[in-house]
Amino acid sequence: ELLAGITRLMSEDGSAALILPADSESEILTLADSHGLYPSRLTYVSSKPGHAPKRILIELTHQHSTIDPQHFHIESAYSPRSAEYAELTKDFYL
Repeated sequence: ELLAGITRLMSEDGSAALILPADSESEILTLADSHGLYPSRLTYVSSKPGHAPKRILIELTHQHSTIDPQHFHIESAYSPRSAEYAELTKDFYL
């Protein structure tokens, strides 16, 4: 139902961003394709380098494109916050 609503409401040059459990990647991409939606960005989110992703971030559009999946780690091997995570959330910490 979500993808049907996105397809119906999204303009031809629009996009929709989703945060989903990592194990739903194959299912969501298959469903998206059946609705004429294609990933333009894909990011795997894991707690630390070397750990399996827990979430995926997917941006869907109506246009086919070649994507280069990214990896985002919340923690580094040596710190409770990775540099990427610290930069992303810096405005939320004092």
